[in-house]
Amino acid sequence: MYCSAPTVIATSTSADVALVQLERVPTNAVVSAIGDSNNVDVGDEIFVIGSPYGLSHSLTVGHVSARYAPNSVVSLPGAAELLQTDAAINSGNSGSPMFSLKGEVIGVVTNILSRSGGSEGLGFAVTSKAARQVLLEQKSFWFGLDGILIEGDVAKALNLPQPAGIVVQHVSEGSPAWRQGVRAGTLRTSVDGEDMLLGGDVLLEINGIPVTVAEGTVDQIYASLSQLKPGERLRSKLLRAGQVIELSTIIAAQ
Repeated sequence: MYCSAPTVIATSTSADVALVQLERVPTNAVVSAIGDSNNVDVGDEIFVIGSPYGLSHSLTVGHVSARYAPNSVVSLPGAAELLQTDAAINSGNSGSPMFSLKGEVIGVVTNILSRSGGSEGLGFAVTSKAARQVLLEQKSFWFGLDGILIEGDVAKALNLPQPAGIVVQHVSEGSPAWRQGVRAGTLRTSVDGEDMLLGGDVLLEINGIPVTVAEGTVDQIYASLSQLKPGERLRSKLLRAGQVIELSTIIAAQ
């Protein structure tokens, strides 16, 4: 066990993965090797270890049932290659490692497609190659918030001055968003069938780039953020209590 929360080093929202650093490595920890997902074939046996429904250290076994190129599966992380599996994956498995029979990590569980809300034999993992590329080989940026993109009637109902925005759900302490003073929602409700927290800020513009629903906008924002250097200023425009305001912070050294 480690004593404090891990430090986020890098994230990729489009690939739905993050790189974190522990304050110290747990005693007797065994480090898993990262395998080459390029060598994985459809039909290969795999196993997944995670915490479905909060049941820690649960193991499920299955096969790689398909693999998908980036941007080929609707409603799943778009910028990463995916492995599909028939191993049972449920709520709580997100972030779990997918192992080959050699014990090498070949993917990171990201999502399921399900009508019932449980495993229906359609689980997905970002390949280890994709995770390595976006977290280790490319420069990334951690803004430190979770949000929901809204548009259309929902945006109008919240009196947005533009067609789309990001409703802030959570803000991580110590993050650039937290240092800017971005506020998360506190009122839990359901809007258009989607649960969300209202009462916080709605982001309209990040680093000079307006929030839109156009494909690639989020990736464009994060690409811009990734170019920021320590000492440079990060600016955000947002809607708070009916007023458009601007916040900023200086990017700290890593």
